Amino acid sequence: AYGMSAADDTFNQSINVYFDGSDEPVVDAAASDATVEQKDGYVSITPKTEGVEVILSGSGTAGGVKVGGDYPVKFVLNGLDLSCKDSAVVRSTSTNTCYVVLSKGTTSTLTEGSENSNKGVLMSKGSIIISGTGTLKVVGAADKHAIYSANGGVTIQEGEVIVEEAGGDAIHAETDFQMDNGTLSIRKPAGDGVDCAGSITVNGGSITYENSEADTKGLKCDGNIEFN
Repeated sequence: AYGMSAADDTFNQSINVYFDGSDEPVVDAAASDATVEQKDGYVSITPKTEGVEVILSGSGTAGGVKVGGDYPVKFVLNGLDLSCKDSAVVRSTSTNTCYVVLSKGTTSTLTEGSENSNKGVLMSKGSIIISGTGTLKVVGAADKHAIYSANGGVTIQEGEVIVEEAGGDAIHAETDFQMDNGTLSIRKPAGDGVDCAGSITVNGGSITYENSEADTKGLKCDGNIEFN
C-alpha cells in the first residue's frame, strides 16, 4: 500500500502534536491506535498498526518527537518551530519509509541543540521522502547532519528545503539522493552539501550551495551523478 509518495498512500489515523512551549506538548491521539509517552517536552509514539500520520505544529525550545515501530511513518510539518537540546528534533526509528510532508503556505524550522546525541536533526532509519509545497528550514549547531537517513536514501519531490550551518553534511544518505522538483538551499555546512553512498539523480528543481570550508563538496557520492 505504500508507494513513492505520501499523497498516494492511505494514512487514515492522525496524531496531532502541538508544542506550546511547556514541558508537556498537547497530544491528541484519540483517532489512532498507538502508544504515546512524554518526558521533558519530548514525545515518543509507537504505532500498533500501519497508517499513522503525525501532524506537528506550534513552537518550543526544548522538545522533539520520535516515532518507533515497524511501519511507514508520515510526519506533516504544519508551521512547526522547534529546537531540542540533546536529541534529534524529528526522528523515525522505523526502517520503513519516512514521509515528510510540508504543509502548503507554512514554514517549519527545526533547530539542533549543542548536545545532540543522535546523528541528525531530521533523521530516519529508513528512507526519507520530502513532499508538499511548504518550506522546511533545518538549523545545525552540533557536529551532526541536518537531514540523515541511516539505512536508506533521501528524495525531495517538491517544496523548499533550506539547511543553515549544519555541523556535518546538509543531507547524508546511506544509499541514494534524488531530487524531482522544488528548491534545495544549502548554506555553510561544516561537511558536504549532499553526501551519499549510492548515486545522485536530479530530475528537476534547483540546488544552491554556499560554502567556504576546505575539503567539502556540494554533491558527493560513491556512484554516479546524473542530471535529467
